[in-house]
Amino acid sequence: MGMSQPQVAPAHVLIDARPLNGQRNGLARFVEQMVREWPKVSGAKVTLISHRPIQVTQALPASLAIHVDAGIWRRCPGSLWFNLRAGVLARRLGATHVLGTQHVLPLFGLRGVHRGVIVHDLVFRKFPNTMLWSDRLLSWLFVPLSLKVADSVFCVSESTRRDLLREFAVDPHLARTAYPGGTFDTIASDRPSPAGPTVRLLVVGSIEPRKNLAKFFRVYRALRMQGHALELDIVSGMDWGGAIAPELWRAMEADPLVRVHRGVDDERLQWLYGAADFLVFPSLYEGFGLPMLEAVGKCAVIANDIPVFREIAAHLDGVILMDFEARDEKVAVAFAAVLERRSVARFRTETDRGLFSWQSCAREIAAGMGLGASDDRPAVAMVADIGGR
Repeated sequence: MGMSQPQVAPAHVLIDARPLNGQRNGLARFVEQMVREWPKVSGAKVTLISHRPIQVTQALPASLAIHVDAGIWRRCPGSLWFNLRAGVLARRLGATHVLGTQHVLPLFGLRGVHRGVIVHDLVFRKFPNTMLWSDRLLSWLFVPLSLKVADSVFCVSESTRRDLLREFAVDPHLARTAYPGGTFDTIASDRPSPAGPTVRLLVVGSIEPRKNLAKFFRVYRALRMQGHALELDIVSGMDWGGAIAPELWRAMEADPLVRVHRGVDDERLQWLYGAADFLVFPSLYEGFGLPMLEAVGKCAVIANDIPVFREIAAHLDGVILMDFEARDEKVAVAFAAVLERRSVARFRTETDRGLFSWQSCAREIAAGMGLGASDDRPAVAMVADIGGR
């Protein structure tokens, strides 16, 4: 008789799901789409943990368990909660891995647990004055320490990975690039009518200093005064950090051909991409820039000529890069010269399309944490555990 093989418990991953708090920003989009693919690629039990209710646009896979702490924990600052509770939850739930989805990791209580962290950008190092003071302080405290304890680090672009290795003493072998995917792969909407003589522009994202929107708004007004037929849709009218001078913002809001959209759902946002001729992305710095992928198949892209946009544009047709840091007059001339180039952004090859997919993103992260699904070991279904028991 042969000896029986010892039973090996399946891996169990706790994923920080705090970004899924109802805000429809880039971080929430990244986490929601990425975790949907984990049951397909990880071969592990997966539990999403948070200290506040999780809100998503569509139902999550049934095999993803959810644990939301109740009571006093809901009033605790997020990074502090993650540090105080992740170790406790890992022991209680028998976790073997923890994935921090927004730059930070628990610093204690996880002996023997693999710790992976996703770095979306280095705003707190490169543009600290564009952050709220509380977020800047938490990043300054937690990010460097999190990188020291991390067993694996994932960056959303190669540009961010290079910046990370320059700024911190991270082992290059531990840092991998996991590109995001497009948000609207499975959402259908009506296509607008074909483009007419008026060029319709679209801006998507928060209005903060590093987004460089004051420059673009001045250029837009100058081109309008020169007689160019332009319309502009702005998704997210929030202005903070002194990004837009009050008089400029009032002038933009008073323009009948400028429409400001707040609280837009994904279906409406996809329609706006399809109605636009160009997505305009003049940012001075981005870790990645999801709107560029959201525009694929819907409109062309005009973006600032910065490293991360060059990296993405290498895989896309229909992207025009220009120097948005030049004088307003020079930018206006360059902008006017490309208004007839309305070639819709598209992946250059099927390989490029596969590189920028959520399944590829999740697979890269799972592999970097030593996990991976196989044909004979499907992802394990779990019963959701809601509450702070």
